[in-house]
Amino acid sequence: MAGDECFRGLPDEVGAPNFVRIDFEKKSVFGPHRTTPIRFIEKDEHQLLLQGAELGFVWVIALDRESGRFSASLTNREGAFVLFGACTPL
Repeated sequence: MAGDECFRGLPDEVGAPNFVRIDFEKKSVFGPHRTTPIRFIEKDEHQLLLQGAELGFVWVIALDRESGRFSASLTNREGAFVLFGACTPL
């Protein structure tokens, strides 16, 4: 909740999947339990920005095109989660 203390944890501790798959052709993000559509994609020479919404959260993924590293956020009216990771090509 807004104003609460931040905490650090692993994906399992907050109910997030350890791995997801991004299918740019199908404009979807696939996890072990659900699939969510990518509603917006913006590309430039350095990054890809992906946006969507699911389960009362809006989410954003900012993906570095060269390294595969990303930052992601999930936000609703009560608070936010910020995630960091890296992608590997299939």
